[in-house]
Amino acid sequence: MSTVQARDVSDREQASGGGCPICGSNAREYMRLSAGGELRHCDTCGLTFAHPLDLQDTPQGLFARAYSGRESRASMAMFHQRLVWRADLLSAGARIEQVLPRTQKRALDYIERVAGRGASVLDIGCGSGLFLEAASRRGYEVSGVEVAEPAVRFTQGQGYRVFHGTVEETPEDWSDPDVCTAFYMIHHVTDPGRFLETIRRKFPRAHLVLTEHYLGEGPKKIAPMNLPPRRLTIWTQESLRVALTNAGFEIDDISLVPHPPFHESLDGALTRLYCSVRGAIPGSVRPRLIASYLKAQESSSAALRWIIPGSPNAAQQHLLALARPA
Repeated sequence: MSTVQARDVSDREQASGGGCPICGSNAREYMRLSAGGELRHCDTCGLTFAHPLDLQDTPQGLFARAYSGRESRASMAMFHQRLVWRADLLSAGARIEQVLPRTQKRALDYIERVAGRGASVLDIGCGSGLFLEAASRRGYEVSGVEVAEPAVRFTQGQGYRVFHGTVEETPEDWSDPDVCTAFYMIHHVTDPGRFLETIRRKFPRAHLVLTEHYLGEGPKKIAPMNLPPRRLTIWTQESLRVALTNAGFEIDDISLVPHPPFHESLDGALTRLYCSVRGAIPGSVRPRLIASYLKAQESSSAALRWIIPGSPNAAQQHLLALARPA
């Protein structure tokens, strides 16, 4: 898998106007981007972010193309491929929790602990609705917010109440959830501080569960799939803590959660292969095939973690933040 090398520069090379969008500190140039612009790094809170912090399109436009398979930059065709296999998985009543990331399993436990069974949950950036399905099966009242029209059409077709647009665009009286969730999507937004402040303002009584991929405190290699326009920010525990606190949340926990490694050259290729041959796979077999692959991935990564503890090739880590209104 090709990578982009990061390079350190002196403070004298900082350009004006590129301060940290979370804590406001000066930020240094971290990496030049071949498509234009750069990544900057804040040594105060640890956030790495694109400069300019811009999708160069509306979220609705960019992610509609991604989910319909018409956006190839930064491996964004994966959104369409994942929509295909998640549709296959959901259609046959598979054991959804078996294929949930560990962070989302912990989210379900947290929701039960702080809000109880029957609580209302709003999933912001709900995508193809995997968590909506899992939470619904746990007895929660679920709804979603999603910018990508193909994903909204799919989740609404599954019977879920999903608002098409950004969280800022949701009507003030649209939802009053006990818990908001935002899984692996804050890196897509151009103003993450405002995004969190909007959640706090629009849903004033809601707890918040937020997850992110963890690429390390100062990654020296960043895969193209983790670059703009797909990813605009790279988070650490400290940068999440500062952002949540500034937005008016009291933090219950921010932790690193082990996760089976995803490698674009292997897992991405297998997903693409599945999508290309799925027409020849009987519908009843598809969910079992997907679930078996994910179970094998989990088992193999667990074995590798035992054999080679601490190896980045054996496991990745994800950030899990649990917070409540301050």
